[in-house]
Amino acid sequence: MSAHEFQLHNRVDKLVELIGLKKNDALIKIVTYLEKDRTPFNPNVHPMHVSLNKLANNALNPSDFTQKYNELKAKNVRDLDAFVFFLSELCDKPETPFIKKVFEPKQNYSSSTLTEATLVPESISSGTSSSKLSSTALAEMKDKVLKGTSSGFITLSPTALTSISKLALSEKTKTKRKEASVPSYPEYPNWVQERPNLTWDFYPNPEKFESECEINKLTLSLQEDMIVDDLLNCMTGFEGKFIKTPSLSDRHADRTFHIERSLDPAMRELAKRILPVCSHYSTIIRFVEEKSEFKWGLVNHALCAAIRELLKNHYVFICQLENLQRKGNLSLQKLWYYVNPIMGFMEILASIIKVINKGDCCGSTVIDILYEKVLAYSGDPKLQELIFYLAQTSSRPYFQMLQDWIYKGQINDPYNEFMISEDKDITKEKLKEDFNEKFWEKKYSINAQNIPKFLANLSEKILLTGKYFNSIQETGSILGKNLNSNELIPFDASSNNRSQRKKINFPDQVEINFTIKEDTYKNVVENAYNFSSKILLNLLLKDHKLIDRLRSLKHYFLLDQSDFMVHFMDISEDELNKTSSEIRLNKIESLLEVSLRITSANSDPYKDDLRCRLLLTDLKSMVMKIQGFAQKNDSESGGDKLKALKGLEAFVLDYSIKWPLSLIINKKTLFKYQILFRHLFLMKYVERQLLNVWLCTKSGELCLGRSYPYYSLACALRQRMLNFVQNFLNYMTFEVIESSWSTFEENLKEVENIDNVIEHHAKFLDTCLRDCIITNDSFLLIQKILSECIMFSVFVQGVTKNIKEKEETSQSEWKSMTLKEAQELRRKTLQEIGEDLNKIVSDDAFAASIKGFDDKFSKLLLEFLAKIINDMSNGLGETKIGNVLYRLDFNDHYRNQIEKLRLTSSIINIS
Repeated sequence: MSAHEFQLHNRVDKLVELIGLKKNDALIKIVTYLEKDRTPFNPNVHPMHVSLNKLANNALNPSDFTQKYNELKAKNVRDLDAFVFFLSELCDKPETPFIKKVFEPKQNYSSSTLTEATLVPESISSGTSSSKLSSTALAEMKDKVLKGTSSGFITLSPTALTSISKLALSEKTKTKRKEASVPSYPEYPNWVQERPNLTWDFYPNPEKFESECEINKLTLSLQEDMIVDDLLNCMTGFEGKFIKTPSLSDRHADRTFHIERSLDPAMRELAKRILPVCSHYSTIIRFVEEKSEFKWGLVNHALCAAIRELLKNHYVFICQLENLQRKGNLSLQKLWYYVNPIMGFMEILASIIKVINKGDCCGSTVIDILYEKVLAYSGDPKLQELIFYLAQTSSRPYFQMLQDWIYKGQINDPYNEFMISEDKDITKEKLKEDFNEKFWEKKYSINAQNIPKFLANLSEKILLTGKYFNSIQETGSILGKNLNSNELIPFDASSNNRSQRKKINFPDQVEINFTIKEDTYKNVVENAYNFSSKILLNLLLKDHKLIDRLRSLKHYFLLDQSDFMVHFMDISEDELNKTSSEIRLNKIESLLEVSLRITSANSDPYKDDLRCRLLLTDLKSMVMKIQGFAQKNDSESGGDKLKALKGLEAFVLDYSIKWPLSLIINKKTLFKYQILFRHLFLMKYVERQLLNVWLCTKSGELCLGRSYPYYSLACALRQRMLNFVQNFLNYMTFEVIESSWSTFEENLKEVENIDNVIEHHAKFLDTCLRDCIITNDSFLLIQKILSECIMFSVFVQGVTKNIKEKEETSQSEWKSMTLKEAQELRRKTLQEIGEDLNKIVSDDAFAASIKGFDDKFSKLLLEFLAKIINDMSNGLGETKIGNVLYRLDFNDHYRNQIEKLRLTSSIINIS
């Protein structure tokens, strides 16, 4: 499955879960539809005004819809246009099988399947707070929603959707407020707000715009000097005598100014042209003071630092103007002449700040805004240089985090601005504890909201590069002196020699700076990725001998050399026949160790890592768990299941794996190995029981021959069962496991990184589970057949128990007799066995039991083979399931019986 397909499955799964639907075949249909009939969004090809008009025409209130879109657009919401385009495409597809009346015409709202009155409880529709909604009311609302589904999907009226949306939004806001109540960053001290004179932006005076004197009574030269002085003050954040500013209604609002009305009209008009610079300065200085707070993140802090550097030049410029004024060389016209060149810089800087303020932007969003501005002003070199400087400076903390990640595998992100998120609750130790723990997938993940647009195509590779380096550092290994050799020297964590404790860093580190050339980023990431992947792969394959470990797992769990298991079953059969609660686990472990020491497994250097366990659940429950159908109350009823299971049903092997091998052989993969082992172990046990039946009945066959039909039927049934078990075992071991293992080993020779190893290993296990018919629907039929074989074996062995004991007693007596006496005793024993068997097989109960076992086994076998034929006819050609049919039905005997049954059933249905 590709990364895109996995992401699509994951998002659809979350959507269905949020709606409250059951996960069934409809989920697969949705994914298939979206995968097949999706149109890539391209803003140059798909004009947004067309999509907006289409959605507005289908909205309850077009003006509200347009206003909301503009509001989200102003906040730079990621992928907004792509989402709007997707919704507009749905308007054109009324035939979509899984979306019913989402965009209904306005006149059809009354005909919706569910109305607000029937869906939403009174507590919501009456306008009461959603926090008062009880859990009972929520459950009732969910039931009503599910009852109104059509083909597995909900059909809702717009009013009902609005109410539910408000309810969900209020709950979400409530959660956010609760989380926000605990600050995760230092707060500014109170005296910053208590002392307003500390600001560089216009001290808030009372609303008084009358000047202290009438300026029109002064000469024009004095008026000009005083207005120039006021303008210079306003350009540094101070009110003048004749130029005042009212208080701001909003902290982010544009600042306005009032000029004395009696001022000369020409001077007044010229002063109005200069005042926008003062307004832009006020916007800029307010931004710097606000975004310097800790909560706005490192990118905003760096942007504020860059703006401060620019403001230093602004203050120097004002000082130069004041110097000219004192010398009497600065007129209002000259001031306009000097200010005019910087007006464009101040305006573009203020416009960028307004965009950032409107969306409360942080981190990568700020970088994206500056990146787009750099590209937009490519025709004006001076303005582009200014914005490039801002982008380069503000992105420096982000790129420092990127360097730490791709060169060291470390995340230094105090304000959650980086594209990679770390879940600190997940540790490598949990790989050996939790079944659903996915260290490699969940420890570090991509935060799509924090990815700059120019790094979007490299995000997956950036994630993997840092994960590789992080895994290398976790192993406690260091590189040799020759970095180019990539040879790994194992490091003993218990060693006291601190000089050995070195970190593996990329030798050719390049400082990453902001640039509009995306190939620069690609080259840097590619080099780091190739280095880290090669190092980690060599570490696993050479230093930690991954392939040898996997062969050891195959040896024990997949029984490729099962002589140790044969010996173990010989010496532990009596113990394993007890119930799980009666078994002593230390005794079982001792017997397993004995079996390993005296068989071919003794040559395995990893045999000491093998353990045995008694699980709480049976094989069927394990298969359901791996398929995602585990019950929530498994843990609660685990004790009862343990008491009910026999040792043979609860017994399973376990394996001790340490870091970094636990990346490959984690809890989930080991769980799959255990499923395969329990299946093979059960088959071996059934084969063993059927062979014991043969030992019990061989004397009877000599005595009775074919003169007793039901005894002959029992012998034939035993042989048919044994034929099924042995052929199925050979199919699983030789045609599935060995074949898949051979492919797996060939793939390991061509892997380039650890992800390829994980992918091939998972594919090997999934192929084995699928082709061994464990994750197939036929698995339950196999379990029933094996259960029938066990019951038949127990019945026959119970019937012939006394006969077997008599034969064993006579054999022990033969050792002390002469040959003639032994032959006489053997003849006499066989005669007695024949008489005893004659009584047993002549009984109607024995005949009925054997007939019942034969009918049940034949029915299950035919059903199983018919299921295989159906699967083959349905196009499951990628599996090897057909080979089972060829092994068990090489002469079409069972196939002919299946055809007869089908013909008979069709005739009955017609009649």
